[in-house]
Amino acid sequence: MIADVTELATLLGCTDIEYHKSLYDAVLTTSAWSEYHSLVVEFGVSPDLLFTGGFAPEFDFSGRALQSLSDEPPLSFITVTALPSENGGMAVLGWEDHSDPVCRRFAESLKSLPSEDLGNAVVGLGFEHIENTFARPSWWESMSSGTRDALVRRTQSSADPGIPPSADCLMNDGLRYVNWPVVSITMN
Repeated sequence: MIADVTELATLLGCTDIEYHKSLYDAVLTTSAWSEYHSLVVEFGVSPDLLFTGGFAPEFDFSGRALQSLSDEPPLSFITVTALPSENGGMAVLGWEDHSDPVCRRFAESLKSLPSEDLGNAVVGLGFEHIENTFARPSWWESMSSGTRDALVRRTQSSADPGIPPSADCLMNDGLRYVNWPVVSITMN
């Protein structure tokens, strides 16, 4: 039974990913940049965590429902990347027009957080939703075991189909993972 549900979810997910890839390809090949939207948070330090990937956001950073994985496909889809830059680092959230109603609300909820919480929110997002994640070993080893365990639980909650989605999955858990001072926030 669990294998059947997992297989169906994987097939639906692949269909959604193919749909969104075709939209991204169309933006790229036609240079229709007005159909692509983003939130860029620039940090004054190089990030301790690098990741890139995409997902269908179900809840925002305040726990508000945005969409359900059981909604009629195609779901709204957002990409997120944390990477170093010339002056420090940045987190980039990106989405195309089809996904704007859901993903803009998602991005606005991140943007509305106090600046001292943005780095921690980005780290939580990376562990919660992105598989392609790489951490600086010295950063990981410098955290208490309880803090590391909290990040591991974030990874496990989104990877286990037996765990239902939680509205508080991206909400502030009171832990301080990083101290990344915000330099600028740009949204289009």
